[in-house]
Parts: sequence; structure tokens; C-alpha cells
Amino acid sequence: MTKLLVVLLVVAVALWALLSRTRGGRRPTREQRRKKSPEAAGAAQDMARCAHCGVHLPASEAVHAGGLSYCGAEHAAAGPRGP
Repeated sequence: MTKLLVVLLVVAVALWALLSRTRGGRRPTREQRRKKSPEAAGAAQDMARCAHCGVHLPASEAVHAGGLSYCGAEHAAAGPRGP
């Protein structure tokens, strides 16, 4: 019985080694995983509020007109919403 367990263990280790080589071998390093994480993909950005509808969006994507920020050209053309 012990011989059978040793043979099965050796076969399992051999299969694991073979499969790990065919799948690309090594796991990515901690730095490689960190580079691929969504948090590292983009740094925090300043947000802007649309003067017409109040939607918050990244300031880099906002349309700026008359010193105010808007979410799109249509709202920039419509102007700020009144009280």
C-alpha cells in the first residue's frame, strides 16, 4: 500500500511540474501584479461638477465654458441651471 502511495505521489508531482511548464512556468512577481491592478492603472484625478445637471466627472473629461464645467457640449450650450 505504501509503494502505491509513493508512486501516486511521484506521478502527481511529475504531472504538476509538466503542467506548470506548459502554462508559462512562473507566476508573475509582486511588482508585475501591482502594475496590472486597476488601482495602479490611473492615479486619482480632480473631479468637476456639471453646472447644468450636477453630475460629477473627471475634470480632464469636462467641457469648460465661461469658467464653469459641464459634462458635455449640449449642457455647455444650455448654460447653468437656474435656482
